[in-house]
Amino acid sequence: MGRLEYTRLNDSLLAGRMPFSALHVDALRAEGVTAVINLCEDREYWDGERDAIADACARAGIAEIRLPVIDGGTVPADVLDRALEAAADGVAYVHCRGGRERSAAVAIALLAAQSGSTVDEAHDRALALRPGFRPLPWQVEGVRSWLRERSARRILEQ
Repeated sequence: MGRLEYTRLNDSLLAGRMPFSALHVDALRAEGVTAVINLCEDREYWDGERDAIADACARAGIAEIRLPVIDGGTVPADVLDRALEAAADGVAYVHCRGGRERSAAVAIALLAAQSGSTVDEAHDRALALRPGFRPLPWQVEGVRSWLRERSARRILEQ
């Protein structure tokens, strides 16, 4: 078993591949991670991995927020809302199985929402730090739509 492959995107956000062992969770804890935003579906885990990760997170005091998204699909707005909420305090680690598409889309959304930047600026910043990120075009468009709706809601609430 190799090292968990991930990248620190800023002081409070890391993104990468799916952790599948207690040693991976220990590495996240050593990075100060307090919440894991898990975008994987149950079917993406090998036998026993899902339970092992849940147990390791619980032992490490890391909250695991399960927000399953179909591989290759657009990340739903409610998943982005819940991910933003989960990442609000502490250090978050966002992952999908390969750490390239779904996790990239969510990380870009979090970076843009937290910094007030555009999706393109957040995308460029994330890609500069993690060149393996490859969010699908419709995933990036979904993030754009979510940010527009989020901005409109905030204006209406004022």
